[in-house]
Amino acid sequence: MVKEAVEQMGGNIFLESQPNEGTTVTVTMPSMNFID
Repeated sequence: MVKEAVEQMGGNIFLESQPNEGTTVTVTMPSMNFID
C-alpha cells in the first residue's frame, strides 16, 4: 500500500534488512514547486 502511494507520486521506496541489526527504509520523492 505504501509502495503504491509513493510510486504514484513519482517516488521510490527501498528496504534493506540486516539480521540482528534491523531494517532501513528509504523513501525518495521528487521536489515540488508550489506557486502562490
